[in-house]
Amino acid sequence: MIPNVQTNKIRKKLLESISRKTNSQYITIINEIIILQFITIMRIAIYGAGSLGTILGAFISKAGINIELINHNKAHVEALQTMGAQITGTVKFTQKVTAYTPNEMSGLYDIIFLMTKQQHNKDVVQLLKNYLTRDGVLVTFQNGLPEMLIA
Repeated sequence: MIPNVQTNKIRKKLLESISRKTNSQYITIINEIIILQFITIMRIAIYGAGSLGTILGAFISKAGINIELINHNKAHVEALQTMGAQITGTVKFTQKVTAYTPNEMSGLYDIIFLMTKQQHNKDVVQLLKNYLTRDGVLVTFQNGLPEMLIA
């Protein structure tokens, strides 16, 4: 995976800030760089990228991290592909995102954030297991306590 322009800007900013830091601050900066490099090589998706998933995906993309938004609503996916994620509220911005429908998914993911409604968990988890790397994780962002059903 090739880091995007935003990721390169973040790296440059971190490296420039090193010269202005004390020795005790170097560890924090090095950890930030390691985390940034690790995240940029991971394949991450939000499955169930409706309203909240789209907002989360837009902020993650804006931070320079590659993430794929997956939603069964073709019209929503097409709007994301053509117009980007349009965020309005306490902040307002439009962010280019990568969006797919479930049948367009391919390859394996290191992290999949699950943001569907819980009543679909049985079928969704069975589907998503096929898209996780051997060490991949499924992280639930759902109301209630669905962990026991997806473990």
